[in-house]
Amino acid sequence: PLKFMYIVSLFSLPGNITLFFAITFLSYLAAMLPITPGGLGTFEATMAGLLVMAGLPAHDSAAIAIIFRFITFGFVLLSSFIILSIMRFRQGCRRQKTI
Repeated sequence: PLKFMYIVSLFSLPGNITLFFAITFLSYLAAMLPITPGGLGTFEATMAGLLVMAGLPAHDSAAIAIIFRFITFGFVLLSSFIILSIMRFRQGCRRQKTI
């Protein structure tokens, strides 16, 4: 919820931390319903809808939801790929030294 609060503050939505926590957790709760695989689309629609109800324009709400989803999953996937590549590279270097 703190990263969500930071992202929303970039779009200058006035609100308190309780509102941001509620929007974040309600979006995750909606994504846990087994409607779509991995809550894909459900999370974004819920978050964007709640942000529109909080007073943010629809285009800003959709952008915030997509940015939040990317930060939550995209950075983890990217960092995991980089770490795995480094580990495999080091493992390959060790094998060449022993030969």
